[in-house]
Amino acid sequence: VEARGAAHPVDVVWAPPPRAVRPPHGMWVDPALLTHVAALVRRALAERDGDVLVFLPGVGEISRVAAMVGGLSGVDVLQVHGRAPAVVQDAVLSPGERRRVVLATSVAESSLTVPGVRVVVDSGLAREPRVDHARGLSALATVRASRAAGRQRAGRAGREAPGAVYRCWAEAEDARLPAYPSPEIEVADLTAFALQAACWGDPDASGLALLDPPPGGAMAAARDVLTAIGAVRPDGRPTERGARLT
Repeated sequence: VEARGAAHPVDVVWAPPPRAVRPPHGMWVDPALLTHVAALVRRALAERDGDVLVFLPGVGEISRVAAMVGGLSGVDVLQVHGRAPAVVQDAVLSPGERRRVVLATSVAESSLTVPGVRVVVDSGLAREPRVDHARGLSALATVRASRAAGRQRAGRAGREAPGAVYRCWAEAEDARLPAYPSPEIEVADLTAFALQAACWGDPDASGLALLDPPPGGAMAAARDVLTAIGAVRPDGRPTERGARLT
């Protein structure tokens, strides 16, 4: 399979907040960073042509930034996330007569090209699954986006023509960011995966051709849970209940 595409040049504008912001914790994001993102949107609209695509970690942050930029004259503000209605998704993929600010989560990193986008404003944050082993629960956590994600996001500004990306961090910080996002198998709850592997006859998943092997500690914790609920036997083989649970 061969696919040819043109990558237009994208100017990088390093635009950290004027004052230090507190790092994200769990699902919490410093409101000062969101205020800065809204200011960058207004700056980008004044300095550049075309529509603006803004990357934010979640629905809550999208709603708060939308409230800050919603009163701009001659600009439509669209909110794109997993729960966005079909009419909004259709509007994003259809070029409008007015300029648009599209506020989106990471789902827009690699989806279809959004027509008209010439500018990206990147908050530098993303949401990834994390497991709290003390409570045995999995939840999303706000983290710094990787350099690979940053490159992918910036490229959205150069899909149709030369563009620009405004990054909400200093150039010196960029080298300290993780190179790539964490593989989900390294950070997610592996209980369901461990039960599937047991039903396949490979309780520790050592015989599976995986890109990344599951962490031993996470697999041990998953087996403890499965044993406690009677889904697997002490040797790791599934019980009748475990087979039904899959």
